[in-house]
Amino acid sequence: MDKIATHDRGISEADALIEKNAEILEQVRKDLSQQYTRFMSRLVKERLGLREGDGSSVFKHLDGGA
Repeated sequence: MDKIATHDRGISEADALIEKNAEILEQVRKDLSQQYTRFMSRLVKERLGLREGDGSSVFKHLDGGA
């Protein structure tokens, strides 16, 4: 149980540092945005039956051009 409390305290300290430092916060936002975009792109391609790296554009496919 003590490990959990120590871990939670470490997370809280990291959160506080990130919130206080605008540069760190902005980088975290950018990283999360990039990861979200990659995840959604993979999901959409999977749902549309497209393969990674085949050069097909999701947007062309959605517009009916693929």
